[in-house]
Amino acid sequence: MNAFQAASDVFKQMELAGVPLSIYSLNVLIDCFCKLGSVGFGFSVLSKTFKLGFQPDVVTFSTLIDGLCKVGKVVEAVRLADKIRILGCPLNVVTYNTIIWGLCRAGQTSIGLELLGKMVKFGCEPDVVSYSTVIDSLCKDGMVSKALDMFLEMRDKDILPNVVSYNCLISGLCISSQRNEAMKLLNEMMANKIMPYVATFNMMINAYCKKGDVLEAKAIVKMMIERGLLPDVITYNSLMDGGWMRLKN
Repeated sequence: MNAFQAASDVFKQMELAGVPLSIYSLNVLIDCFCKLGSVGFGFSVLSKTFKLGFQPDVVTFSTLIDGLCKVGKVVEAVRLADKIRILGCPLNVVTYNTIIWGLCRAGQTSIGLELLGKMVKFGCEPDVVSYSTVIDSLCKDGMVSKALDMFLEMRDKDILPNVVSYNCLISGLCISSQRNEAMKLLNEMMANKIMPYVATFNMMINAYCKKGDVLEAKAIVKMMIERGLLPDVITYNSLMDGGWMRLKN
């Protein structure tokens, strides 16, 4: 029996046994269907929720919006969010972050950025996840300068960057050959007691190695080891590539 059938059967058995349903149990069922990619069945449960006289809450709608975004139906997710807002049901930061993620994933970074700007107007303060999602998408779109602006805006609003925020921007700066700016961010990150990942150091090492600057790359490896992080196969591959680039030049 697959998970989809199991969820359906449990729901039917509850009804047949006269087990009283609640908005909590209905939300759990909607979540099960959405996680299985069967968002349509999630909406069927929503209809059942109304018929049973229950009032859907922010969890109900957030789950459906998340389900829509994960199956690529971000336009429908935005429309649902608009309807919910009109009905007076306040959405929370998790819901908005889900929509922003869905928009960015669908290549609609500019619309995600626009929604981020409207969140306060809608009565919801953006958080580090809101900004990190947009920063990551901007960097992937090659708009590193705009991503840096958003990073600075986040700090101006006293939203503290986390390891994900730094990693996204460092990656973007490295890809756009702004190694010195990336190095400044790495140093700032460590000064703020935010521990970089091995992947963070690898991005920097790879960026310097691609330019044949193996000495600087080795200095970063040393910095990495001093912080208790061991180089991995990606680290060594970058160093070997860097040595080859140096020989070629």
